Amino acid sequence: MPVPEHTALSTLRLGHALLAGLLLGILVCGPWVQAQESEAAPGTSALEARLPTLPDAERVPILAELVERTHRSAPERAIAFGRDALVFLDDYPDIGLQAQVLFRKGLAHAYLAENDSVLAHAAMLRNLPAGLGRADAAFLEGRVYRRQGDSDAALRAFGEARSGYETAQDSAGIATTLRLIGLMYRQQGDFDRALELYDQARRLYEAIGDSVGLANTLSSTSIVLRRRGNSEGARDLLTRALALTESANDERAMSIVLNNLGLVYESLGDYDGALAAYTRSLTLKEATDDVRGIVRLLSNIGSIYLDQEAYADAQAMFERVLRLQ
Repeated sequence: MPVPEHTALSTLRLGHALLAGLLLGILVCGPWVQAQESEAAPGTSALEARLPTLPDAERVPILAELVERTHRSAPERAIAFGRDALVFLDDYPDIGLQAQVLFRKGLAHAYLAENDSVLAHAAMLRNLPAGLGRADAAFLEGRVYRRQGDSDAALRAFGEARSGYETAQDSAGIATTLRLIGLMYRQQGDFDRALELYDQARRLYEAIGDSVGLANTLSSTSIVLRRRGNSEGARDLLTRALALTESANDERAMSIVLNNLGLVYESLGDYDGALAAYTRSLTLKEATDDVRGIVRLLSNIGSIYLDQEAYADAQAMFERVLRLQ
């Protein structure tokens, strides 16, 4: 999920933006320079086209797969697919598929910041027999608590999720939980602990061959390096992460890596490189439902134009921000 990052650069940018509001007759509200964490999904058209041709019992695994594929890139569609899947599961029970659908549908609600729905799905997962959904329930709860700013509760929930994934030998679940715990330590300013957790996640993603998970982790690590003043190291990590997302054809993850690469180019004084990265990221982001991500990129691009005294271009970006907020 995308996370605000306030730095000296962001403070300078905010001053520029407020000044621009006076000069251009607009007031742009919201955070300016922000780093993002990643989510993504492949295409679904061919799979979705099969649904009308299948008997009801055979639709359930297809709907479950559609929820899996769309819960990050198109969460509203994933919720619709999940709703249909759960209806069919009433007639054709499959506890494993039910757990999968509830978890991914819960994540889709999380990406839409629908916290009550996320917690409702966590409760349903906890009610599954044999503790099947407890780790996933704790993971969902951790995301909500983190969003609500309750770090202690979030860390407890993520700790429970990690323990459950370790018991199940779910390397992907362990790695993702480690990365999110690392993100929380980064937000608390404990960069050493964050880097330790990111490194554990990186090694797990490399072991299971999850290129997008690895790219996400490299991108998260780059934020710490940049904030510690190692922009060159951050750029190297993001260059590797970008190649991984391009190879996986994961446009949503690619967009987030490009946004973070833009921030690094800015810190290095390469404003043309930053503008190119932000613009490419925006093109990809506009194909998703991530309005907040689009707003961040428009704000970043507008601020670059302010630095370059291209006020008409800056005004165009900020006016788009206002229309989206």
